[in-house]
Amino acid sequence: MGLAFKLGTLYLQQEAALDTYEAAVALSSDDRIDIRTYGGAIAILHYFNIQPSQPIRCMTNNPSKLSALAENGYCNVERAPIRVKPTEQTAKHLTAKMTKLGHLK
Repeated sequence: MGLAFKLGTLYLQQEAALDTYEAAVALSSDDRIDIRTYGGAIAILHYFNIQPSQPIRCMTNNPSKLSALAENGYCNVERAPIRVKPTEQTAKHLTAKMTKLGHLK
């Protein structure tokens, strides 16, 4: 959504004590807070001639990334979770991503 959107969410998180999801919804005009597509990643797989039948290891906690791969025929995907120990500064953000955005552990 751009740098200004990201900076706005960071401001609301700090000044209004909103979590990452609440801040993004407050700034979004239509409740769409993540408009990313993964077409670029799919294009890179095609460029390097990585076939959908080949196994892929995807480092992510975001199930949308796995769905994008599956929607493009990449079904032999192993998810490698990204483990980050929460700190006082990141705990609220990471919790919101899991509870409100469906991110995995």
